[in-house]
Amino acid sequence: MRKRSAITNATRKSLKLEGRSAKVFQEVVETCDLLLTFGYRPTAILKYGMDGVRKMKTARERAYHRQELLRLQSQKLLSIRKIGNEYRVALTERGSKEMFRLQVLQAPPMPDGCVCMVAFDIPEIENALRRSLRNFLRYAGFVPIQKSVWISPYDAWEPLVKLFDLNRTSRWISVFVSRRMDLRK
Repeated sequence: MRKRSAITNATRKSLKLEGRSAKVFQEVVETCDLLLTFGYRPTAILKYGMDGVRKMKTARERAYHRQELLRLQSQKLLSIRKIGNEYRVALTERGSKEMFRLQVLQAPPMPDGCVCMVAFDIPEIENALRRSLRNFLRYAGFVPIQKSVWISPYDAWEPLVKLFDLNRTSRWISVFVSRRMDLRK
Protein backbone atom coordinates (compact mmCIF):
# COMPACT_ATOMS: atom_id res chain seq x y z
CA MET A 1 0.00 0.00 0.00
CA ARG A 2 2.79 2.38 0.87
CA LYS A 3 4.51 1.87 -2.47
CA ARG A 4 1.32 2.66 -4.33
CA SER A 5 0.82 5.96 -2.54
CA ALA A 6 4.46 6.90 -3.12
CA ILE A 7 4.03 6.26 -6.85
CA THR A 8 0.84 8.28 -7.07
CA ASN A 9 2.46 11.12 -5.15
CA ALA A 10 5.39 11.06 -7.57
CA THR A 11 3.09 11.18 -10.58
CA ARG A 12 1.14 14.05 -9.07
CA LYS A 13 4.36 16.01 -8.71
CA SER A 14 5.39 15.50 -12.34
CA LEU A 15 4.26 17.94 -15.01
CA LYS A 16 1.58 17.20 -17.55
CA LEU A 17 2.93 17.17 -21.08
CA GLU A 18 0.38 19.66 -22.44
CA GLY A 19 0.19 21.77 -19.28
CA ARG A 20 1.11 25.45 -19.10
CA SER A 21 3.71 24.80 -16.44
CA ALA A 22 5.39 22.21 -18.68
CA LYS A 23 5.57 24.74 -21.52
CA VAL A 24 7.01 27.42 -19.23
CA PHE A 25 9.46 24.87 -17.83
CA GLN A 26 10.63 23.95 -21.34
CA GLU A 27 11.13 27.63 -22.21
CA VAL A 28 13.20 28.12 -19.05
CA VAL A 29 15.28 25.04 -19.86
CA GLU A 30 15.92 26.29 -23.40
CA THR A 31 16.99 29.74 -22.22
CA CYS A 32 19.11 28.35 -19.38
CA ASP A 33 20.96 25.96 -21.63
CA LEU A 34 24.27 27.42 -20.47
CA LEU A 35 23.59 26.56 -16.84
CA LEU A 36 22.56 23.02 -17.73
CA THR A 37 25.63 22.57 -19.89
CA PHE A 38 28.01 23.61 -17.13
CA GLY A 39 25.85 22.62 -14.17
CA TYR A 40 27.56 19.26 -13.79
CA ARG A 41 30.77 21.09 -12.81
CA PRO A 42 29.73 23.43 -10.03
CA THR A 43 33.25 23.44 -8.54
CA ALA A 44 34.76 24.64 -11.84
CA ILE A 45 32.14 27.40 -12.09
CA LEU A 46 32.92 28.54 -8.56
CA LYS A 47 36.68 28.37 -9.14
CA TYR A 48 36.96 29.86 -12.65
CA GLY A 49 33.61 31.58 -13.07
CA MET A 50 31.16 31.08 -15.91
CA ASP A 51 33.39 32.89 -18.43
CA GLY A 52 36.41 30.79 -17.47
CA VAL A 53 34.49 27.54 -17.90
CA ARG A 54 33.14 28.80 -21.23
CA LYS A 55 36.71 29.59 -22.40
CA MET A 56 37.88 26.13 -21.37
CA LYS A 57 35.02 24.53 -23.26
CA THR A 58 35.75 26.51 -26.47
CA ALA A 59 39.46 25.67 -26.17
CA ARG A 60 38.57 21.99 -25.83
CA GLU A 61 36.26 22.20 -28.86
CA ARG A 62 39.05 23.85 -30.91
CA ALA A 63 41.41 21.04 -29.88
CA TYR A 64 38.86 18.44 -31.00
CA HIS A 65 38.42 20.34 -34.28
CA ARG A 66 42.20 20.35 -34.91
CA GLN A 67 42.39 16.66 -34.03
CA GLU A 68 39.64 15.81 -36.54
CA LEU A 69 41.31 17.92 -39.25
CA LEU A 70 44.55 15.98 -38.72
CA ARG A 71 42.62 12.70 -38.88
CA LEU A 72 41.02 13.78 -42.18
CA GLN A 73 44.47 14.72 -43.46
CA SER A 74 45.88 11.32 -42.48
CA GLN A 75 42.99 9.66 -44.35
CA LYS A 76 44.04 11.75 -47.38
CA LEU A 77 40.65 13.47 -47.59
CA LEU A 78 42.13 16.94 -46.96
CA SER A 79 45.45 18.58 -47.69
CA ILE A 80 46.58 21.14 -45.11
CA ARG A 81 49.43 23.56 -45.83
CA LYS A 82 50.75 26.38 -43.69
CA ILE A 83 51.53 29.53 -45.65
CA GLY A 84 52.88 32.26 -43.40
CA ASN A 85 50.57 32.47 -40.41
CA GLU A 86 47.61 30.95 -42.26
CA TYR A 87 46.59 27.38 -42.87
CA ARG A 88 45.22 26.45 -46.30
CA VAL A 89 42.86 23.51 -46.38
CA ALA A 90 41.85 21.90 -49.67
CA LEU A 91 39.94 18.79 -50.68
CA THR A 92 41.94 16.02 -52.27
CA GLU A 93 40.47 13.96 -55.10
CA ARG A 94 39.58 11.27 -52.57
CA GLY A 95 38.03 13.96 -50.36
CA SER A 96 35.90 15.21 -53.27
CA LYS A 97 34.62 11.68 -53.87
CA GLU A 98 33.81 11.30 -50.19
CA MET A 99 32.01 14.67 -50.16
CA PHE A 100 29.79 13.61 -53.10
CA ARG A 101 29.17 10.23 -51.47
CA LEU A 102 27.96 11.98 -48.30
CA GLN A 103 25.74 14.28 -50.36
CA VAL A 104 24.13 11.25 -52.00
CA LEU A 105 23.52 9.65 -48.60
CA GLN A 106 21.93 12.88 -47.26
CA ALA A 107 19.80 13.65 -50.32
CA PRO A 108 16.23 14.87 -49.68
CA PRO A 109 13.22 12.88 -50.91
CA MET A 110 12.08 13.32 -54.53
CA PRO A 111 8.68 14.88 -55.30
CA ASP A 112 5.77 12.43 -55.35
CA GLY A 113 5.89 9.96 -58.19
CA CYS A 114 9.52 10.71 -59.13
CA VAL A 115 12.55 8.50 -58.63
CA CYS A 116 16.27 8.79 -59.24
CA MET A 117 17.39 5.97 -61.52
CA VAL A 118 20.91 4.70 -62.16
CA ALA A 119 21.54 2.41 -65.13
CA PHE A 120 24.95 0.99 -65.89
CA ASP A 121 26.66 -1.27 -68.40
CA ILE A 122 30.12 -1.90 -66.99
CA PRO A 123 32.34 -4.35 -68.92
CA GLU A 124 33.10 -7.79 -67.46
CA ILE A 125 36.78 -6.96 -66.97
CA GLU A 126 35.70 -4.22 -64.49
CA ASN A 127 33.95 -6.68 -62.17
CA ALA A 128 35.28 -5.03 -58.98
CA LEU A 129 33.91 -1.65 -60.09
CA ARG A 130 30.49 -3.17 -60.79
CA ARG A 131 30.42 -4.85 -57.37
CA SER A 132 31.52 -1.68 -55.54
CA LEU A 133 28.92 0.38 -57.44
CA ARG A 134 26.15 -2.03 -56.43
CA ASN A 135 27.30 -1.96 -52.79
CA PHE A 136 27.41 1.84 -52.85
CA LEU A 137 23.94 2.13 -54.40
CA ARG A 138 22.52 -0.31 -51.86
CA TYR A 139 24.17 1.67 -49.03
CA ALA A 140 22.76 4.92 -50.45
CA GLY A 141 19.17 3.61 -50.33
CA PHE A 142 18.78 2.44 -53.93
CA VAL A 143 16.95 -0.78 -54.76
CA PRO A 144 17.54 -2.90 -57.85
CA ILE A 145 14.77 -3.38 -60.38
CA GLN A 146 17.26 -5.27 -62.57
CA LYS A 147 20.89 -6.15 -61.97
CA SER A 148 22.05 -2.99 -63.70
CA VAL A 149 19.09 -0.65 -63.07
CA TRP A 150 18.63 0.81 -59.59
CA ILE A 151 16.07 3.34 -58.30
CA SER A 152 15.81 5.52 -55.23
CA PRO A 153 13.15 7.84 -53.83
CA TYR A 154 15.89 10.36 -52.94
CA ASP A 155 16.95 13.36 -55.02
CA ALA A 156 20.55 12.25 -55.45
CA TRP A 157 21.02 12.69 -59.19
CA GLU A 158 23.25 15.79 -59.11
CA PRO A 159 25.91 14.52 -56.66
CA LEU A 160 25.80 11.12 -58.40
CA VAL A 161 26.57 12.68 -61.79
CA LYS A 162 29.45 14.66 -60.29
CA LEU A 163 30.76 11.59 -58.47
CA PHE A 164 30.66 9.42 -61.59
CA ASP A 165 32.37 12.17 -63.63
CA LEU A 166 35.06 12.48 -60.97
CA ASN A 167 35.56 8.70 -60.92
CA ARG A 168 35.76 8.70 -64.74
CA THR A 169 33.00 6.09 -64.93
CA SER A 170 30.31 8.22 -66.55
CA ARG A 171 30.84 6.47 -69.90
CA TRP A 172 29.34 3.31 -68.39
CA ILE A 173 26.85 4.81 -65.93
CA SER A 174 23.78 6.96 -66.62
CA VAL A 175 21.65 8.79 -64.04
CA PHE A 176 18.01 9.67 -64.76
CA VAL A 177 15.18 11.38 -62.96
CA SER A 178 12.02 9.59 -63.96
CA ARG A 179 8.36 9.60 -63.07
CA ARG A 180 6.44 6.47 -62.19
CA MET A 181 3.41 6.05 -64.39
CA ASP A 182 0.33 4.17 -63.22
CA LEU A 183 -0.87 2.17 -66.21
CA ARG A 184 -3.94 0.83 -64.43
CA LYS A 185 -5.91 4.08 -64.79
